[in-house]
Amino acid sequence: MGIKTGEEYINKIKSRKPEVWLGGRVVEDIYNEPIFKQPIQEIANLYDIQHDPEYQDEITHICKETGERVNNAFLFPKTSEDLQKRSKLFEVYARMTYGLMGRTLDFLNVVVTSTGIGWALAFGRIGAIVAPTLIGLLLAANYSPQNAFMAFTVPSIMAALALLAVKERHGSYDKLQLEGNIKLKATSNV
Repeated sequence: MGIKTGEEYINKIKSRKPEVWLGGRVVEDIYNEPIFKQPIQEIANLYDIQHDPEYQDEITHICKETGERVNNAFLFPKTSEDLQKRSKLFEVYARMTYGLMGRTLDFLNVVVTSTGIGWALAFGRIGAIVAPTLIGLLLAANYSPQNAFMAFTVPSIMAALALLAVKERHGSYDKLQLEGNIKLKATSNV
């Protein structure tokens, strides 16, 4: 999904009817509620600067899978240049909001990516702790070293094959949508 405009963001806010309580009352119109109106407008401004030629090349890039311009929050850093591009995005957002908005439009992308990486690392660490213990238990239960080795080799090979299969299908939501693997509600993109 390519970059959106602030107007698209505001229209989406207006079209939703979440149950929000504020000061003991239900807020019927999120957009026109005084306490929410300015933060919504500030986030809309962040969407709009993605289209501003002054900032566009600093905070967006062309997605290799779809050819659409997307926010650098979706850029998974693989090089120092990629990391600098993501850093520049956060710097621009902090300057535009004077550092007062902790939940800008890049927030969820970073959380999801970080959570995924964190889980992968955690499973690796758990395996590094559990495997030697299990080998010791298998050897103590009179398994031969060859059988104990096979108990870990077979699942490791299966996991490696699964990763190879997943790697071929890994990609952005846009790529998966183009392949027909994810169905998203049609929206207009600018």
